[in-house]
Amino acid sequence: MEDEKKDISEEAEKIDPKEAEQFWDKAVSDAPKTKSANGDILTYEEALDEGILPEDED
Repeated sequence: MEDEKKDISEEAEKIDPKEAEQFWDKAVSDAPKTKSANGDILTYEEALDEGILPEDED
């Protein structure tokens, strides 16, 4: 198990942060849009705009 953690850490250090950011930006942009697949789903912002979220407790 320790060897696996060491291997993962060593590989992670080789990743260029800019390339990783580009990868995730592309992955998100290519991902299917859940809302269009199921029109019954509200985003958090839509629920907030509709006033259907519970009040935050401080």
